[in-house]
Amino acid sequence: MIEVKVAHTEGHSDFTFSSDGSQILSCGREGDVKIWDVNEDKDPKTISVGECITAIDFSENAFFVGVENVVRKYTYPDAVDDGTVVRFTGTVTSVKVKRDFLFSASSDFTAKLVKISNFKILLNISQHEAPILAVDLQSSGQTLATASLDGYVKIWDQTGLCMEKHKCIPIGNDFHYAKTLCKLAFSPNGEHLAVPNEKTVDILFEDELWACNFSLKTNIENHEFINVVCFSSTGKNLSAATVDGHIFMWNLKSKELIFSERHPHKRTITSLSWNPSKEQLIFTDKQGQLCLTEELKLDENYKESAKEESEENLNDLFDDRDSDVDISAIKKKTLSAFGFEDEEDLATGGTQIIDDENSEMESKTKIKEIIKHVPIDTWKPKEPQKAFQPGSTPLHLPHRFMMWNMVGVIRHYQTEDENSIDITFHDKATHHAVHIHNDANYIMGDVSKKCFVLGSIGDDDNQSSVMCEHFASWDSNKRWILNLENSEKVEALCIGEKWIALATDLNFIRLISISGVQLQVFCSPGKIVCMSAFQDQLMIVYHKGIPYDCQSSLAIKIMKIAKTFKCEYVEQLCLSPASSLSWIGFTQQGSPCTVDSRGIVRMLVKSFGNSWVPISNLKDHTKGKSDGYFVVGICEESEQIRCIFCKGSTYPPTLPWPVITTLSIRLPFANSEEDKTKLEEKLWRTVVLKDWLEAFDDEDKKRQLDIREQEVLIRMFAMACKQDREYRAIEIARMTKNSHNAALTSKYAAKLGLMSLAERLNDVIREKSEEEELNFLAAKEQPVEDNSQRKTLDDSSQRDDDEVMIKPKPTSTPLLFRSESPSVDSLPSTPQSQNWQNPFKANDSGNSTPILRRGSSVFDDLKPTSREKLKGDEPQKAVKRKSTTQTTLTPSSSKKKKENIPTAFGLWLEENKESLEEENPDVSSEDMAVLAAKRFKALPKEERQIYAERIKQKTTSEDNKKPEKKSGFDKLNSFTFNKI
Repeated sequence: MIEVKVAHTEGHSDFTFSSDGSQILSCGREGDVKIWDVNEDKDPKTISVGECITAIDFSENAFFVGVENVVRKYTYPDAVDDGTVVRFTGTVTSVKVKRDFLFSASSDFTAKLVKISNFKILLNISQHEAPILAVDLQSSGQTLATASLDGYVKIWDQTGLCMEKHKCIPIGNDFHYAKTLCKLAFSPNGEHLAVPNEKTVDILFEDELWACNFSLKTNIENHEFINVVCFSSTGKNLSAATVDGHIFMWNLKSKELIFSERHPHKRTITSLSWNPSKEQLIFTDKQGQLCLTEELKLDENYKESAKEESEENLNDLFDDRDSDVDISAIKKKTLSAFGFEDEEDLATGGTQIIDDENSEMESKTKIKEIIKHVPIDTWKPKEPQKAFQPGSTPLHLPHRFMMWNMVGVIRHYQTEDENSIDITFHDKATHHAVHIHNDANYIMGDVSKKCFVLGSIGDDDNQSSVMCEHFASWDSNKRWILNLENSEKVEALCIGEKWIALATDLNFIRLISISGVQLQVFCSPGKIVCMSAFQDQLMIVYHKGIPYDCQSSLAIKIMKIAKTFKCEYVEQLCLSPASSLSWIGFTQQGSPCTVDSRGIVRMLVKSFGNSWVPISNLKDHTKGKSDGYFVVGICEESEQIRCIFCKGSTYPPTLPWPVITTLSIRLPFANSEEDKTKLEEKLWRTVVLKDWLEAFDDEDKKRQLDIREQEVLIRMFAMACKQDREYRAIEIARMTKNSHNAALTSKYAAKLGLMSLAERLNDVIREKSEEEELNFLAAKEQPVEDNSQRKTLDDSSQRDDDEVMIKPKPTSTPLLFRSESPSVDSLPSTPQSQNWQNPFKANDSGNSTPILRRGSSVFDDLKPTSREKLKGDEPQKAVKRKSTTQTTLTPSSSKKKKENIPTAFGLWLEENKESLEEENPDVSSEDMAVLAAKRFKALPKEERQIYAERIKQKTTSEDNKKPEKKSGFDKLNSFTFNKI
C-alpha cells in the first residue's frame, strides 16, 4: 500500500529525513521547503527559500538546500538562514552531507567538498566534461563518488585523485533532460557503492580498485533506466527506482529480489530513501508528489529462511553418502557453508552482510585471509587521451562546433528532425556560407581559404570516409570523396597549403592533395591525439608511452611537407602536471603553440633552442574557478590571443553566437605587479616575439622591436641606478645591442654622479666595440681566391651605371694591409657600418653612384664637397670642420694615434702580422684582414682576455703620462662623441 501526498508543483523534487526519522523535509521547483510529520497526518510547515530548489539534505540541527547556483544552510527547526556554504556558476544538481562534510555538484561540470564548520572548500573536482548528476561520500569523508553526463561514474579520494571510473551513464548535456539521474549511494559502513547501470545495479566493493563485485538484476525485462538507489539503515537491503515508476528491493546476502512495486500513476521517481527509524520507503516523483509505503516486514521472514537454509547446508555438508567420489559436490557444499556460491565468488572475496555482529566479524576475518592469497594489481595506468580536433567541442553535445579557426566556423546540428552542417567564413570575400545535410554522419572537419574537409568514422554498415570541397578550384567538379578500406577509421584531419593530412586508427598519416590525388602514406610512432597544419608545415601530437603519475606522455613532431619531406622537430610535448592537451595550432605567423587544460599557453621559440615558452595563463583572466577560455587563434604581431570566454564551462554554446575576445600575451613572470617585473616581462616578450621575423623579410617591424628592446633596457638600467644596484646595472648594460647604447648608459651613470659605475661601463663599451669590429670583418668574409679569378668575377658582376646601389661607403683607408701604411693603428676602432652620420652632411661628389647609408640623406648629393676623389688605394683625406656646440653620435675621424683607443685585436694583429703574411703570401690585404679576424675569434677566451688586460694597462699608463688627467666621462666622450 502506497500513500500519496501532493507536496510541490510539477518538476524535479527531492527530500530528506531528520536525524530521528520523525520528520521529512521535501523541496520542489516552486522554491518551498516543506516539513512533514511522519507519525501524524497534518499539514506540513512551509518555508519559502528561493525560486527553484533542486536538492536538499539534513545534518544534526540544520538542513542544506541547493537554490539555483548556491548551497545555503538553514537552522532546524527554526528555518533561519545561516549563510551560503558554497557557490557555483551553474545550477546545483546534488547535495550530500555526512558528519562535518558537505559534498555538492553543479551543471557547470564541477563538484566541491566543503567543511561545514568553517565553510572552507577542501576539494574542487573539475575533471568531468559534462554536467554532474549526483554525488555521494563515505561517512568518514575519505572517498567520494560523482556521476556525470559525460558517461562516467568516478571515485575520488580526498586529495582529488581519481581512483576508478565506470562507464554506465547515457551521454547528455542537460541535467533536466537526462535519461537517468544516476543517484548512486554508499552503504552505511562505506564498504560498498551502489551504482545504477541502465537496467541493473552494480555493487562496487571497497578495495584499491573499487571493482564491480556483482550486479543486481530485476525480474522485469521492459522497464526504463534505474534512476536512484539507496541502502537501508542496517545496510542489509538495497532499493532502486526506475524512470517509469518501478521500485525494487534486494537482499544483499542472497542477492535475491525480495520486493517489487510500482508507482500508482507510473511516474518518474526522482528521490528514494529509507526511514532511519523503521523499515519504510519514501519517494518523490516528477509531479511533485510525496509517496510513503507501509512498514515492510522483511527482515524477520528473511532471518527465518536464512536460518533454515544455513542448517540445511550444514546437514548436507556432513551427509557425505552421495558425495564420496563427487569432489565438485563436496567443494560446492563447503563453499556454501561459508557463504560463498561458487569458486568465482570465493576469488572475488564473496563479501556479504550477516545478521548478527559476531558472525559479521568472523566473516570479515575469513574474507581477509582469503584475499591475502588473491593477486591484486597495485597500479593501474591512467587512461590515455583520446583523439580530438583542435578548435572543436565534444561529440556528445547535440549542437556543437566541429571547427573554429582563423578562417571560418563549422557547426553541426543534430536533432530528431535534422542532422546538418553549416560552414561560414569570417571574411565573406573568401566564400559564401555552405549548408550540408549530414547523411554520412560527419563528425570532424577543417576549413581553409581554399577548401573545407569533413570526415566520418563510419560504422558496421558504412566505411569511414572523407569529403572535400575545393571551392577555390576553377573547374566545375569541386567535390570529391575518399573511402577508407578494411575498417580503417579517420581520427583526425587538417588542411595545409596544397594538401590534406588524415590520421587513422592504424597510426597511418595519409597525405592527399586538395584536388584528391593521394600523395603519400607514412606511420606515426604512436596513437594520434591531434594534428594541425600551416602552409607547408604539419604538426602531429601522438602518444609516446603510458601516462604515469597523472602526467601525460605525449610527443610532438613537426614536418615540412614540400617536394621532399623533412622532419624539423621531434620532442616530448610540454604539459602541466595532471593536465591534458586542449588545443594545438600555429600562430598567424607560423609559430607552433599549445594550450593545456590548466590554461597554460605555450609557444615553440627557435631562438631559445627550440624551447616551449609559456606566453600566457588563461586562468589569470577568469574570475570563477569554473570559467574558461576557448582558444581559436594566436597572433604574434599584434601580441594577442583570440578566444571565446565560457562562463561556468569549458566549451562555448552554439547559441547565442559566441563573441570573440582578445587577451594580451603576457609571460608569467614572478612578482608581476612590480615595476621592475613589468619591464623584464616586456623585454623578454619582445625577444620572444621577434623570433617569427626570421622567416619574414620585414625590416621595419624588426627595427621597431629593436628600438623597443633598447628602450626597455635603458629604463631598466635607470631603475637599477636609482636603486643603487650597480652590479645589476652592469648586467643590463651588457644586454645592450651595440657600443652606442652602452655609451648612453655610461653617460647616464656619469650624469647621476656614479663615477665608479661609469668607469666600469668603459670596459663594457670596449667589449661591444671589439665584438662589432669582429662582426663587421666577418660580414665581409669571402672565399680566398686567385687574383685572376677575382678580376674575372669582378668584371662579370659589374652593374649598369644607372643602377642605384645600396652599399656601405668605402672607408677612407684600405683595410689593414696597405703597402703605403702597414701600421696597425690605421685600423678603425669602430666599424664603418656602425657610424652615426649627420643627415645634412654632404657625400663625396666623386661617386657617380648614389650611396645610401645609415644617417645619410639623398640631399647630400646636392651640395659640393671639399673632399678629394679616391684614386686607387690612396686614403681619403678627412675634411676639418668648425667646431660647434652640437654633440653628435659620430665617432671621431681624426687620425691622431693618441685619440684612437687601441683594441685587443689590434694588439694581437700587431704581434702576429708578419707570421700571417709569411703563411699566406698570395692573399690580398682585404682577405688577409678577414683571415686575421677569423684567427682572433678562434682563440680561446682566456687568451683574448690577456690581450684585453694588456690594452687596459697600456691605456692606463698613457693616461698617467698626460699633464691633465681626464675623468671617466671625458674618456667616454673622446671615444663616442665628437663635436662638429
